[in-house]
Amino acid sequence: GYSELELKTLQTWAPVGCPECRDTGYRGRQAIFEVMELDEELTRLTLRNAPADELRSMAIERGMISLRRDALDKVAQGLTSLDEVDRVVI
Repeated sequence: GYSELELKTLQTWAPVGCPECRDTGYRGRQAIFEVMELDEELTRLTLRNAPADELRSMAIERGMISLRRDALDKVAQGLTSLDEVDRVVI
């Protein structure tokens, strides 16, 4: 899900376990979000039962960040790992 430009500078980390995290490398939770703000055009598409892929494309054009993109951004920030994103994001 990363662009070629992002891959050139991406630094990732792997979880390292300890007794405090029960050797998982994770402690607590990190939320990932996908929020679609409805504007007039997205509302119109919704009301006419437009296909989901059409709604999604329009929402992304209008600034929506997908669940996977939010997760990948958190990998780039060092908040989680690619393995964890692959495990939890469909």
